[in-house]
Amino acid sequence: MNLVHRIIAFAVILSASSLSFSAPPPAKTLTIEDAVKSALENDASLQQGKITLDQTKRESSHSANSFLPSIAAEGIIAKAGDLNDKDSQENVYQSKIGASASLTIDLGVPAKIKALKKQYQAQQITYDYLVRQVTSTVKKGFYAVICKKMIYDAYRDYQSSSEKTLNDSKVKHANGMIPESDLLMAQYDAEDAKIQTSNVGLDYTSSLATFLSTIGITDSEGYELQGNIEDAVPSEEFGEGTVNKVLSASTEIAVIEKLLEAARASKWTAVGQGYLPSIVLNGGIYPLGYRKFDNNALDSQAKNKIQPWSVSAMVRIPLDTWLPLSSTHDAISQVSDSVKSLEIQLADTKRNLRTDTKNLIDKINLTKEVVVSRRNAINIAKRRYELTDGAFQRGTKTATDLQKARLDYEAVRVYYYQEQYNLISDVLTLKEKYTEN
Repeated sequence: MNLVHRIIAFAVILSASSLSFSAPPPAKTLTIEDAVKSALENDASLQQGKITLDQTKRESSHSANSFLPSIAAEGIIAKAGDLNDKDSQENVYQSKIGASASLTIDLGVPAKIKALKKQYQAQQITYDYLVRQVTSTVKKGFYAVICKKMIYDAYRDYQSSSEKTLNDSKVKHANGMIPESDLLMAQYDAEDAKIQTSNVGLDYTSSLATFLSTIGITDSEGYELQGNIEDAVPSEEFGEGTVNKVLSASTEIAVIEKLLEAARASKWTAVGQGYLPSIVLNGGIYPLGYRKFDNNALDSQAKNKIQPWSVSAMVRIPLDTWLPLSSTHDAISQVSDSVKSLEIQLADTKRNLRTDTKNLIDKINLTKEVVVSRRNAINIAKRRYELTDGAFQRGTKTATDLQKARLDYEAVRVYYYQEQYNLISDVLTLKEKYTEN
C-alpha cells in the first residue's frame, strides 16, 4: 500500500470515528401518561390539598371522641369546716389518692359529628376535582407543545420549499428564463422563511422546556413528546344530555351541597349546646383515703376512713344563653347566615353552570365544523400549490405566484393544527366540570 492509499484509508477511519462520536444521543420520549404521572407526583397544589384532606379526615374520624370520658389520676388534700357550728367537729381534714372519670353528653354532639363528616366529604370531592384539574391542565399543556411542534414542522417545510424555489430560480436566471426581480424575490422569500422558522422553533423549544419544568422535569435536554394532535381529537358528541349530566354530576355543585349540609348540622350543634340540657356523669375510685376531725368525738377508726368509690349524675341546663345579648344568639345567627349564603350560592351556581356548559358545548360543536373546513382547505391549498409549482417550473408562473400559493398552504396548515388543539382543550375543560362514572 502506497502513501496515498494509506492517507485515504486513515481519512476514512477518522471520518467514521468522528461520525460515531458526534452522533446525537437518542431522544428521551415522554408520553402523555408519563407527563400526567410526573405532574401528580410533583404538583405543589396537590401536595397541599392532600395535607388539608388528611386534616379533615382526622377531625371526622376523631369526632366520636366526644362520647369518651375524660380520665385522670388524682391526689387530694383538703380541709373543711362548718361556719355555723362552733363545736367539736369544726374542722375536718381529708386526703385521698385514686382515679376519676367524667363524661358530659349534650344534644349537639351528633350534629357536630355529622357536620365534620360532611366537611370531610366536601374536602374529598375538592381534592378529587383538583387531581382531575391538574390532569386536564397537563394534557392541555402536552397537546399545546405538540401543536407547536407540528407548526414548527410546517414552517420547516416552508423553509425547505423556499430554498428549493431559490435554487430553481438561480438556474432559470442563469439560463435567461426569468428576470433578476424574480430571483431577488426568491432570495427574499428564502431568507424570510429562515427567520420565521427560527422564531417558531425557539417558541417550540421554550414551550417544551416550560412544560417539562411544570411537571417536575428540570432537565429538558433531549426530550421529545410522543403524540399526535390528529389522534387526540375527540369524536364524541355533546348536547343537551351533556348539560344535564354536568348538572347532575358537577363537582362544584357537589361541594356546595356538602358544605350546606355541614352548615345546617353546625346550626343544630350550636342550638343543642346552647339551649338544651346536658348530662354530666362522674365517677371515682380512691383506694387510699383518710379523714380526721380536730377533736376526737368520732374516734372510731372506721368512721375516719373515706369511701373507696363515688358516682354521680347531674343534669345541667344553661340559663345565660337564653339572655337576649348572649354570645350563643350571635353564634346561631352567624351559622344561619352561612346556611342562607350557601343556598343562594347553590342556586346561582346551578344557573350559571347550565349557561356556561351550553355555551361551551356550542363552541365545541362549532369548532368541529371549523376543523372539517380547515381539513378541506388544506387539500385545496396543497393542490393549488402543486399546480403553481408545476407552472413555475414551466415558466408560466412567477416566483411571486409560487410564494403566495406556498404561504396560503402553510397558513391553512397552521390554522388547522390550532383549531384541533382548541377542540381538544375545550373538551378537556368540559370534562373537568363533572365526575364521570
